[in-house]
Amino acid sequence: MTRKLLLLCCIMAAVLVFLTACQNENNEAGSQDATPLLWRATSPEGNSIYLFGSIHVAEAGIYPLPSFVMDAFNRSDYLAVEIDILNEPSFEEQMAMIMPFMYTYGRSVADDIGQNLLQRASDIFAEHEMPWSGEIFKPVMWWIALTELAVNLSGWSAEYGIDIYFMQQAAQQNMPILEVESAESQMQMLANFSMPLQIALLEDMVTAFENIDMYAEYEANLLEMWLRGDYQAILTATNEENERLGATLAAEYHDAMMVQRDIHMTQVARGYMADGKNVFFMVGLLHFIVEGGIIELLQEAGYTVERIGG
Repeated sequence: MTRKLLLLCCIMAAVLVFLTACQNENNEAGSQDATPLLWRATSPEGNSIYLFGSIHVAEAGIYPLPSFVMDAFNRSDYLAVEIDILNEPSFEEQMAMIMPFMYTYGRSVADDIGQNLLQRASDIFAEHEMPWSGEIFKPVMWWIALTELAVNLSGWSAEYGIDIYFMQQAAQQNMPILEVESAESQMQMLANFSMPLQIALLEDMVTAFENIDMYAEYEANLLEMWLRGDYQAILTATNEENERLGATLAAEYHDAMMVQRDIHMTQVARGYMADGKNVFFMVGLLHFIVEGGIIELLQEAGYTVERIGG
């Protein structure tokens, strides 16, 4: 596993993925009129941190970000992110993380997904001349690889994502970077997906490539929604996307991707405030805005959360 795969895992965990071939040529992304979602959370004891909802895949035109966002970052002493992608694991750590995604004892992905889906997925890689020999990998790894291909085709890049941008800014300022989660925890979450969920995700991604124009049109507005801070539109688009999995698998997906992680992220945020740390706390936007997400959990625990710049 390389830094690229860590980037992709961060993308998968945030759900705001699959930005594909249809870019908006009239994007006013770099405008100071943009109003991405930023909050200040204050504990009952009076300690506060900033909460910023990121999007992990973007393009260079979104920069510079609005001054109210950069001012909050520059007033902070720490940057907290899901994963410190700049700190790549050792080879031994990479192998330990990737082993749960590999078949053993002579099995291959065809044993779980069948020859038809295997051929459809393989044809996509061949059509776009992307080297991929993944028979030893479980379906969720095929899903991640196809997501990488979709991102590459789009012209969007994790290298322009909000996470990388602020981590680079922090490195330049010698600002400490805190990890809210870890590469290991995110990889383990994906590896724990049930086989029916893994197959459904792969099937959905393969189908998306087979209807790429329709899919691109559906997904292309996510960055615009993020820039506008239009969380209702983002929630609607995400819910429609998840519904394609069916109720049971969507519930499993939501519990793993959101519910359990949001509880953990909220505990980490509360810990920073308890320690009096002045933190710019940045994770995927959905973790803040979903029902039962970080904002609601903090408010239920007696914290004050106010939006800034909206």
